Amino acid sequence: MHPIRLDLRRVAAVVVAILCGSMSLTACASGKATSTRTPTVNVGPQSNGTQAPGALLKSFGKGGWAAIKTQQWSVAAAAAVQRDGKIVTAGQSGTGAHTLSPGALSPGGSSAVSVTRVDANGQPDKSFGSNGVATVPIGSNASANAIALLPNGNILAAGDGVSAQNKLVMAVVELLPNGQPNPHFGNNGVVQIPVGPKASANAVLAQPDGKIVVVGSTSSGTPSAPTYNAVAARLNPDGSPDTSYGDGGSKSFGAPADAWGAVLEPDGGIAVAGQSLGKPTEYFAGRLSANGQPDTSFGNNGVVRINLGSSSEADAIARAPNGDLILSGDAKGKNAVAVVRLRPNGRPVTSFGKGGTAEVTGQGANAVTVQHDGKVVVAGVGAGVIRFNANGTPDTSFGHRGEVLVARGSQTAANGVTIGPAGQLILSGASVSGSSQDTVVGELAGDSAGTTGSTSTTGKAAAYAGPALRVGSLQAAGVKSGRPWLGFIAALSKGRIRNLSVGLGPGLGTSRSGAKLARSIKITAGGHTVPFTVSSNGRSLAVRLHKPKGRIAVQIAGPGLSVAHSVAASHSRHKVRLSFRAGSARSVRSLTL
Repeated sequence: MHPIRLDLRRVAAVVVAILCGSMSLTACASGKATSTRTPTVNVGPQSNGTQAPGALLKSFGKGGWAAIKTQQWSVAAAAAVQRDGKIVTAGQSGTGAHTLSPGALSPGGSSAVSVTRVDANGQPDKSFGSNGVATVPIGSNASANAIALLPNGNILAAGDGVSAQNKLVMAVVELLPNGQPNPHFGNNGVVQIPVGPKASANAVLAQPDGKIVVVGSTSSGTPSAPTYNAVAARLNPDGSPDTSYGDGGSKSFGAPADAWGAVLEPDGGIAVAGQSLGKPTEYFAGRLSANGQPDTSFGNNGVVRINLGSSSEADAIARAPNGDLILSGDAKGKNAVAVVRLRPNGRPVTSFGKGGTAEVTGQGANAVTVQHDGKVVVAGVGAGVIRFNANGTPDTSFGHRGEVLVARGSQTAANGVTIGPAGQLILSGASVSGSSQDTVVGELAGDSAGTTGSTSTTGKAAAYAGPALRVGSLQAAGVKSGRPWLGFIAALSKGRIRNLSVGLGPGLGTSRSGAKLARSIKITAGGHTVPFTVSSNGRSLAVRLHKPKGRIAVQIAGPGLSVAHSVAASHSRHKVRLSFRAGSARSVRSLTL
């Protein structure tokens, strides 16, 4: 899985293993199934008439899948969900030789960055690009390996491009909401980042202040003796290098490693996951502070290595609701999909799985996300999906013993996974049907109301899967009528939240006074408790915060209701309005600039 070698991705694992009938994402060297498990292709409806968790949603696309035709072939690396429910993917399309793995173009073909958008029902969004597709060439060969949404609605895609000097470079594309390049970003919407003789971008993160962090790998040395390093770079909102970050705009982790995924931390730092390239190869995790320097409180000078046998690699990373880091990938020597849980300081969470690691037989894990209830979802080869409980045990309520296979066509690969506004699981990747290889988006049923939203999520090279706005869910017990709701309005000024108003709707406002509710509020910023004052009129209450710094997190808890969400301050003046309805399958969220 080295993006800057001739096989820019793990071609063999994807091509050979696709649809081998392995529920545990097993790679099959002979093309035959090696899993001892019985594949679960279809998940039937529950007795109450709703689709069981893991079932393809019949209301989405065609049979749960949306296929988007671009050029001769295409593949998505990752997806993000807009506030209006539309789904955007970033990947690669082109002609000539190709595989289902993003970035894995064989010599002789040509490719471009491909960004697609479908409506919430899986139909192509004709208002975006050309019939739902935007294509951006960067040299003869280019691919997008990651996606992020900016607070203003613009779309970021990061990956590989070929420079005018015919070198492989990190590349970032910014598109307007209609799919056209942003003329105010870089060179007509494209920025090439010159780090190392060769470089590849595998993750992109949109900071609340508009700055952009790009994470990937560089290569130097000779073809017979290359040297790889994980690296992060930061751009200003206009695409120019942020020279205050790292060492003049970028920072190497100083270890022979590839970086495949990244998440933004509440304090402005980043955490990355990848593969440490020693002997044997190991899971690699690194952390940089907000200024781009190694976080010395994390592992050994900002780096953690996890040995999971003779050969292993972490392909994705997500952040759990409590701040723990979740790494997913393959322990190849054990023929296992492995999920590792680390505390914010890099130490293993020993209560998770066995000593901090949960394993399931098979290989081919490409992406991971974490639900708000702490359950971990892993997706990969063959469009196989595995869900673990928060303690690392298989979630037996999901598919067959926590696993499900939802393939489309003759070959399928899921390169990204994220969570939709109604708690549905959204897969992104590619499938082969007949002679056509297309970008696909699939939707799987999640749980009932109360699991909406996701924490930071990355696929193999995917990234921050949404705007700088995180919402949780509202649960109100004992309310039988009146469609109870709870609303928030946060007023921001110069990048800081000054006031937070909480409105109590029917069923909640009459049963809970503002004074009582205030005692159940906890507000933190950057991990520290923020002092506040409260005024109440009995139906609503206003909270005035005292100069908080960093991401604002609000928790409201009490008998009969529970809600948790966080709001990331933007550099511009605006208001954030969040509304939650109890007893509904969806939560409504909007950001008004």
